[in-house]
Amino acid sequence: MTTIKMKVSDEVLEKLKLLLKEFDHGEVEILEEINDFDLVKTEVNKELVRYESGIANTYTIEEADAFLEETIKRHEN
Repeated sequence: MTTIKMKVSDEVLEKLKLLLKEFDHGEVEILEEINDFDLVKTEVNKELVRYESGIANTYTIEEADAFLEETIKRHEN
C-alpha cells in the first residue's frame, strides 16, 4: 500500500472523506495527521519551567551512564 500526503481545504475535506469512505478498508485508509509539534512544545515548556525552578536536574552523559550502571548492578543480585 502507498501512503500519500495531501493538503485539502477545509471546505472540501468532508466531501473528500465521504468519497474515500466509499472504498473498502483494505483499499483506502484515512490516516489523520497529528500535529506533534504542539504536543512536544508543551512538554518542553513544562520541563523548562521545572528546570528553571530547580525541581528538575540535568546530568551529563557520563553521570547518567554511571547512575544506570549502578542501578543495574543493584538489581542483578
